[in-house]
Amino acid sequence: MGLEVNPAVWKKLQDWHQSPECREYIDTTRSQIRLEAISAKHAESLAVRQAGTALKQKANVYIPADDDELSDVDLSNKELTQPKKPQREISTDAIVTNWVQEQGRSMDTVASMENPVTHAHEGLMLVNINMVNDSTPFSEPGGGAQDQEAKYKVDVNALQEPDVSKFSSTQLMTSKNWKKVMGKVECYRQMLAKKHCLHDPLYYYIVDHSGQHGPTMSLLHKYLPAMRGSLAKEARFTLPTMSDGQAHLFNQLFVAKHPDDISVKTDEERRIRDLVTSIVKAISMPGKDNIGKMEHTMRNVVPFLDATIGCDEECRVHYGEQTLEPTAVQHDIGCNPINRAQCGYKVDIIVEYQQLNWLPVVACGEVSGGLPQCSHCKEWLDTLKLGLELRDVWIMAQTELVIADAYNLVVWGFTVVGRKLRIYALAAVEQLFHLVLVEEASLPSSHHDLINTEHVYLTMVGFGKKVEITKRMLDNWNQQRVAARRERERTPEQRPK
Repeated sequence: MGLEVNPAVWKKLQDWHQSPECREYIDTTRSQIRLEAISAKHAESLAVRQAGTALKQKANVYIPADDDELSDVDLSNKELTQPKKPQREISTDAIVTNWVQEQGRSMDTVASMENPVTHAHEGLMLVNINMVNDSTPFSEPGGGAQDQEAKYKVDVNALQEPDVSKFSSTQLMTSKNWKKVMGKVECYRQMLAKKHCLHDPLYYYIVDHSGQHGPTMSLLHKYLPAMRGSLAKEARFTLPTMSDGQAHLFNQLFVAKHPDDISVKTDEERRIRDLVTSIVKAISMPGKDNIGKMEHTMRNVVPFLDATIGCDEECRVHYGEQTLEPTAVQHDIGCNPINRAQCGYKVDIIVEYQQLNWLPVVACGEVSGGLPQCSHCKEWLDTLKLGLELRDVWIMAQTELVIADAYNLVVWGFTVVGRKLRIYALAAVEQLFHLVLVEEASLPSSHHDLINTEHVYLTMVGFGKKVEITKRMLDNWNQQRVAARRERERTPEQRPK
């Protein structure tokens, strides 16, 4: 049965199809089609169909689906034929100003939107996994990250120096405040320019508490302290104290000409001695301030990991651009892997907990280039990438522990920017992921600041303790999941009376 087509619409489609602009669009689209099972003829027809969709967007003319009927369209209607004006870029200050001026029904409408998949826990509506946006600039197939960076620019003027966040026990968020925050975030996301969206944490519902992302600070600075006060207590970081014996050993190693000659008794003292020996070699080598990323990682970062979390027999530490499975799983949700398979982010350092069958990742680390320090753009990209990695690790845990109540999970990570070590915690509450900078330490660069080794060592010891807490929480939730599953599978006769 033939399909009746409006002649005017069909003529408009044919004219555009014969134009050079359309042919270029078809050629570009065809090159992106990776389905091996589709023949060349089918690929051509599919490219033409997508070109028709582009015409619809350009002229706002209705183009039917294959099984749809083409209704009459009046091309004289200016509302149909007039191209839409591009959305105007609005600065963050303008967003905040307009938001304050328009408080009332518009804010309530945006902020009170109910999400069908939310979870109540202690009176808080927690993050909805279905809201996660996976259009990220770090996982495009064929090394597309550089192409994405060229297309979507990082607004360097919006970046600031990050600060360690302080936690307040007196300021807490109310339900009304959370609604206002979600309304602000949704409004900001709608007005966000496309060229900046992929490098903006709020685009992924991630709140940067460090102040590094200026627009987030401008938009939510009033609520950030109370937000941190509402996070799980496990997100708070306390720097461990050093014992007198450890302090004495460090002093001996710092003044010794050959630290490896100092005698030690315990395994912990041996690890400290090996750490100082490695760091002394790193800061004494020629060209120590002009090295690449891999050499910087192995000389200045790995020794601290080997002396702390690397000694954990329950974990395995992976080094050097390892694929993070949770990101690949998250990106493939709702996608055809034959058409576009995602391989996940390449992460510099992954800490994997090996005592559970699904091998959960409990920590990640990103090294932002070598020495000298990288640009602010690269620094921010790696920080945002870490936030997305921790977000996907959190979501993976929720998927595996679906029966248990694991929403208080806190995932840990760190970045190394030049000689700065930064510890981050990621927690989720009220439909938002919160990335909090909890500690910062300076790596030693010469014999004059070799004492920085103590601070970095204690920082990584504290990081290891937080990872230990995360592991125990996972063990507990996994037991709850198994118990709940067993109870669900019991027959009425098997259940205790």
